[in-house]
Amino acid sequence: GGNLIGPDSGEFSSPSYDGASNYTNNFNCEWVIQNSHIANSSIYIQFTSFHLGQDPVCQQDYIELRVGDSNGDLVAKLCGQTAPSPLLIPFTQIWVQFISDSSVQDLGFVAKYSFTECGGIHTGESGFISSPNFPSPNNPLTHCAWILEAPEGHTITLSFIHFNLEHHLTCDGGSVTILNGGSFNSPII
Repeated sequence: GGNLIGPDSGEFSSPSYDGASNYTNNFNCEWVIQNSHIANSSIYIQFTSFHLGQDPVCQQDYIELRVGDSNGDLVAKLCGQTAPSPLLIPFTQIWVQFISDSSVQDLGFVAKYSFTECGGIHTGESGFISSPNFPSPNNPLTHCAWILEAPEGHTITLSFIHFNLEHHLTCDGGSVTILNGGSFNSPII
């Protein structure tokens, strides 16, 4: 565990991960991933290896991610044998905890993280967001996430002034996803 601050990317893993040996029981490891860009930024996390037991409800061995610190809003609780989809988090600090109990051992996990200079939380009655370096082409590996918050009783309307993404049938190139709500489980609009 420990604090993961700057550079723009790095990785963290279950203790003693080597891809061949199982981690031991009764681990409690914590990391704080802090984006040094502070405002208007996101954290992107991708698990490249993921083997945390077979518990379908994540009560034995699991990874928990929260906004800010251990008391923050839950981003995800992860377990099992399948690497989750990458996480794109519009906050500057994430707390990560890996727990293993006394009954299960498995290979563990490796996760890569990167910081972006786009995204964040925008509040108020109006605003403007854009891809990095707009109107110049963006880096194809750029990942950005924003939370848009309107005053109570107001509705958010998005108007795209300029919209030009790489054409691809399955959105494997550029894409924009809009969720109805501020949580990671909010429905896609």
